Amino acid sequence: MNWFYSKDGQQVGPVAFTEIERLYSEGQLNDDSLIWQQGTTNWVKLSAARAAASEPVPAAVPAPAIPVAESAPAAAIPAAKGKTSGFAITSLVLGILGLICCSMFLVNIGAIVFGHLAFNQLAKDPSLEGQKLAKVGLILGYVGLVLGVVVWILQIAFGVLNYAAPQSPTY
Repeated sequence: MNWFYSKDGQQVGPVAFTEIERLYSEGQLNDDSLIWQQGTTNWVKLSAARAAASEPVPAAVPAPAIPVAESAPAAAIPAAKGKTSGFAITSLVLGILGLICCSMFLVNIGAIVFGHLAFNQLAKDPSLEGQKLAKVGLILGYVGLVLGVVVWILQIAFGVLNYAAPQSPTY
C-alpha cells in the first residue's frame, strides 16, 4: 500500500511502510511523526499506525490536508491571542493625559514606567496583546515629559523676566 509521511510540514511519498520503518529506525521519524495511508481519511501518528499497518485499506481516497498544528514544532505555533495587557492600556491612557497636561511630570513618568512594564510583560507572556498600545504610550510619555520640561523652563524664564522688568506704578 502507498504510505505518505509529513516532513517539515510537507507531504512526502508514496513510499512503502518498510521505508517509514527504516526512517523511524534511523531517527528521521519518531512516534509523533504524522503518516497517512492512501485510502484512509486522516493523518495519524506513527505510533498509532504501526499496529494498523497490516490491515486492508478501502479504495483510493484523495489525500487529506496535512494538519499544520501537529506538523509544526511546538515553539512555532503562535499562542491564541485576545487579552490585552493592562500595563499597555495604562501606559496609553497616562501618555494621553500627560500630553494634554504636559506640565504634570508624574503622569508622563507613569506612562513611561507602565510602557516599559508592558513590554516586559508582553515578552514573557506571548498570549497577551498590546505591543502597539505600549509603544504609543511610551512615545506619548516621552514627548509629554520633554514638552513639560520646556513649559517649565519657559515659565521660569518669563517669570524671572517679568519679575525683573521695572513695574510702572498704577494710580
